[in-house]
Order: sequence, then structure tokens, then C-alpha cells
Amino acid sequence: MTTMKRLRWLLLVAIVAVAFVHYRSHAAPSTREVESALRVYLSSPESQNCSGSMTLEQLDEVRVGEYAEQLGGWPVYAAHRETCHEENRSSGYSSRYSQTFDGRRDGERNVAVAFVRRSVTGQVEVFVPGLFGEGERRMRETIHKCLESIQLKVQSGPRPTT
Repeated sequence: MTTMKRLRWLLLVAIVAVAFVHYRSHAAPSTREVESALRVYLSSPESQNCSGSMTLEQLDEVRVGEYAEQLGGWPVYAAHRETCHEENRSSGYSSRYSQTFDGRRDGERNVAVAFVRRSVTGQVEVFVPGLFGEGERRMRETIHKCLESIQLKVQSGPRPTT
């Protein structure tokens, strides 16, 4: 085999490999692939900015929407419900509380739970586009500041005797 034929052969193999990777990264993921990845994502505390632990209580009716070029992935719709369990240790007091994120009607309302994309290796990755994540972060900060500014006024007076 001459050097020129080897170079042509290598070029052909490289073109086929690039085409395959491009196809794999743009092929819509199956519902089964997405549901598995979404289950892991929603069970992680980072998915809801939870500093404690997460419990995924429901994940049904998972479906994948059309590819959104502007957001770099496919929107995922599902009926879901997860709870964040946290412990608050502020002001010397310790308290446990839970917050439930109820998205049981998100799927029927076409509200995306998250987005998915394919990695270079073809694996499905769940993500929230930066635009949404930044908006959610700002909203949480505002709510947190408002809650911190609320003061409880307790009147002191004679205590009832028993």
C-alpha cells in the first residue's frame, strides 16, 4: 500500500468517526435513558439547592421535547415530586425541616423539569440552562433576605400558673 492510499484510508476513517460522534451527540435520547438520568438528578440535593438530603417521591410520565438549539438540549417534561430535608443551626438553635417541590402537574402543563444533552461519549446529561439557574438563584436569595428581615415580636407578661 502506498503512502497516498494510507493517507486516504486514514482520512476516510477520520471522517466516518467524526460523523458518528456528531450523529450520536445530536440523536434524541430515549425516554428510558432520560428517566434514568433524571431520577439520579432529582435525587441529588444540588438539583434543588438543598443543603441536606433529597427524597424523590414521584417520577412519572417522562417525555422528551423537541431539541432547543438556543438552550443546547432537549426539554424534559415529567410529573415529579421531591422533598429536601435540612437542618437549620442558626442563632444557636437547631431545627429540622422539609421542603417539598411539587411538580406533579408540570408534565401536563409543559413545564420542563430540566434539559438533557448528549456528552461526547453519547451519554445523557441532565442540566438546567444557565439562564434558568441564575434566575432561580436570584429568586431564592430575595426570598431568603425577606425571611431574614421578618422579626417575631413576643410580648412578655405574667405567665399563667397551673
